[in-house]
Amino acid sequence: MTAGVSRARLGANVAFAANATGERIVRMSKNGGSGGGTTFAGMGWVNFTPIATDITLLQAHSAPIAVTAGGYFELRVWQDSGAALDVQAGSGAIAHKSFFALEVLA
Repeated sequence: MTAGVSRARLGANVAFAANATGERIVRMSKNGGSGGGTTFAGMGWVNFTPIATDITLLQAHSAPIAVTAGGYFELRVWQDSGAALDVQAGSGAIAHKSFFALEVLA
């Protein structure tokens, strides 16, 4: 993060290719945190069982998070369908797009 910024909020939208097997998980982490303890407090994550007929669209948002200069965030995406399964980049005005966003609050 940049000096002078003390709080931020994260948002993510991840679109997986169609496949009904397994689970899809999207998780945000702060400064390389593994997801346990206080490094994950207030961070967004979602776990979803997909359907075969369409893409699986996951959205996650965080609570306002305290940040410091030099800090960073990661979006971790996981699936266990047993196959190589693409995250959809999307194209065009109405296509499903995958993104990771940061909103500076103060």
